[in-house]
Amino acid sequence: MGNTILIVEDDMALWYVYKYSLRHLDAELLFAKNGQAALEILDSKTPTLVILDMRLPLVSGLELLKHFQRVLRLANTPIILTSSMKEYSTPAPNGVFIHKPAKPDAITRTVDNVLALTG
Repeated sequence: MGNTILIVEDDMALWYVYKYSLRHLDAELLFAKNGQAALEILDSKTPTLVILDMRLPLVSGLELLKHFQRVLRLANTPIILTSSMKEYSTPAPNGVFIHKPAKPDAITRTVDNVLALTG
């Protein structure tokens, strides 16, 4: 397995959309249903890429973004933000945002582009 992608999404029905959209990748997909679960995964894993829903229970997407900035080994991790609310598109550290509801081809294209840029 090449890449590890952490998908932080509280709508578990969307997990299937992500699995389908990213099926072509040689990647381990890790899923967290809330911000606290994501922090627990990040204690032991350093993902290649994170897909982060901004509206999460327990720990918000904004708090997770701050966590990535504070933890040195995570600071350069590419993050794709997702939300149905456009106001969350501006704080993206790398300017990558997927507006929900996202179509599988948009997810595939965005993830492929980010992975290509980060090598």
